[in-house]
Amino acid sequence: MPETPIIMTSRKSNGLEGRISQAFFYQNSGRYRKAIQSYLQALAVDPNFQLHTMLGVLFELDDEPQQALVEHHHAVRKLPGDAGAYAGLAGILGRLIRVEVAAFALAQPCSNTREDTTN
Repeated sequence: MPETPIIMTSRKSNGLEGRISQAFFYQNSGRYRKAIQSYLQALAVDPNFQLHTMLGVLFELDDEPQQALVEHHHAVRKLPGDAGAYAGLAGILGRLIRVEVAAFALAQPCSNTREDTTN
């Protein structure tokens, strides 16, 4: 894998543009954990920057659905009128609920088998 790209930034931006560019690079190359770290660094510079929906998606891609849910909730709270923020939240909620339902359904035959052997 290539080394971390060197991105020049101006002092005026406090490195925000460079962090965003770096995160975008990592995101496009499938290095989701690195992209998440870069976006989180950008949020540390400017907490008002609207990155939570993107972070939610990246956490989903990095197989961290609970953290994805947290980020999508942040996005909806920061942008209550943004349809994309609500779509991200609805998507992760749908996936999480289906997983819970699937796990419950898969556990049912096991619990029924245990009950049958006790009779």
